[in-house]
Amino acid sequence: MYAQYAPQKKSKKGLITGLVCGGVAVVAAVVFVILFATGVIFAKPAKKVENAFKATAKDQGALAKALDLEELLSKSGAKEARVDFDIAEDMNTLQGTVALTTGGEIQELYAKVNGNMMGYAFDVDGKIQLTEDAILFGSSVLNDKLLKLGLDKMPGGYLGTMIDEQRFNQLAEVLKSAYQTLKKSDIDSSDAYQTVHDWFYGLEFEKLDKKEFEIDGKDVSCGGYEFTISADDIEKLIDDFGFLKDEQFKLAFEQAAGMSLDNALAAIRTVGDFKLQAYIYDGMLAALDLSIRDIGVTIEFQGGDYRTQNMAIAVANQTVFIKGSTEGDVETRSISYQDTEVLKYTYDAKSGDFVASMMDGDTEASIELNIKRTSDSLTVSVVDLKENGASIFADGQKANISFGISACDDVKELDGTVVDLGTLDEEGFNELADLLKDNLMMKFPSLFYLIG
Repeated sequence: MYAQYAPQKKSKKGLITGLVCGGVAVVAAVVFVILFATGVIFAKPAKKVENAFKATAKDQGALAKALDLEELLSKSGAKEARVDFDIAEDMNTLQGTVALTTGGEIQELYAKVNGNMMGYAFDVDGKIQLTEDAILFGSSVLNDKLLKLGLDKMPGGYLGTMIDEQRFNQLAEVLKSAYQTLKKSDIDSSDAYQTVHDWFYGLEFEKLDKKEFEIDGKDVSCGGYEFTISADDIEKLIDDFGFLKDEQFKLAFEQAAGMSLDNALAAIRTVGDFKLQAYIYDGMLAALDLSIRDIGVTIEFQGGDYRTQNMAIAVANQTVFIKGSTEGDVETRSISYQDTEVLKYTYDAKSGDFVASMMDGDTEASIELNIKRTSDSLTVSVVDLKENGASIFADGQKANISFGISACDDVKELDGTVVDLGTLDEEGFNELADLLKDNLMMKFPSLFYLIG
C-alpha cells in the first residue's frame, strides 16, 4: 500500500520528472472519478460498484458541498450568473456588474460600469437580449431606442449592403443554437448518460482478489474490479456520440486543442491501453489503481469524518498526502510532499470564510475568500491577497470581486422604441451613429480624451 510508505527526500528534478510522467495517468484517473461520481458511468459487474462511486462523491466535506452546483443547476426556472467588481487605485476607480440570465423565453446579458479615470467620471450600461428569432440591444446611450436584428432572413436596407449573406446565415445559426442551449433551465444529461452507460457496459470486467487498505485508522480487506480501456474503445464512444463527428465540432476541437480529432486519437493509440482497478469498502471507494504502460497511479481514500478527507496519491513511487480535520464548523485540509506542507486551507461553513496558503521557498502566498451557499445561490467573494501575512494592496488600492449564481425571475422584454436594423437606410444609420457619439461623450468623456 502506498499509504504505508515513508516519504523520502527527492531532488526537485525527481519531483518534476515524476509529475510529468504521471500527468496523463492522473488526469485519466480524475476523469473517471468524476464520471462515476456524477452518475455518468455505472459499472457493469455489480450494482455496488455504481453505488460506491456515487456514495463517495456524496460523502464530502463542507467546502465541497458548498461548491457543488448539481442541485442548483438541476432545478427548473431562470438562473443568473453574476460578477460584481469594485477596483480602485488612488483616484482611479472602477465599479460594475456583469450578469447573464438564462432559462426563460428570453436570454439576457447585462453590463453596467461606472467610475473615475484620470479625473473623468463615466457611467455606461447595456443589455443584450436573445430570443428565438432576434437579438436586441438597449442602453442609456440610445435613449429609449432598442436596436433589433431579425435572425430568420437576410437583412435589407443599408446593413444588407455591408454584410455577406453566407456569413449572416452562419451568425444567425450560431445565435439560434445558443438560444436553444441557454433556454434549457436545468441540466438534462440523460441522453449523454445513456450513451456512455451503454458503451461502458460493453467493456470487459474482472473481479479482483481482496486487498488490504487503511481506512478510518485501521487496515481493512476490500474487494475490487478491474477493466481496460483501449483506443478502439475511446473511438467507439466518439462514434456513439454522433455530434463528435460533426465537421463544426471537429473544427472547434482543433482550434481549442491545437490538433485535429484524428491526430488526438492517434496520440491516444501511442499511449496504449490503460487499466483501472477500483476497490470498495463499506459501500464506498477504498482505492483506485490506474496504470498506463509502466506508469502507475494509486489513490487511496483513507477516510476520517468523510471518505475523501484523508488521501494518499502515489505517482511513480512518489506520494502526495492529503490530510484533513473538522472542529465544529471549521474544516482544515492540507497537501504535503516529502514531509513538507505545500498547501493548506481552512473553511468556516457558518461564516463562509475561506483562507488558503501556499509555500514557495521562504514566501507564503495566501488568498482570503468568502463563500456563501444557500439552496438557491452560491456567492464567492475575494476578500484579500497576502504575501507573508501582509496584504499586497497598498493604501488607496483595492480589488473586491465576487461571483455568484442563483435562481431568479424570468427576464422581461426590453421596453422602448424598436429600431429594425434590417430595414434602416443609410441616413438612419448615420443618425444612430451621431446619437451614440453624443451620448458616449457625455457618459464617458475620458474615452474621447484618451483617443483624441
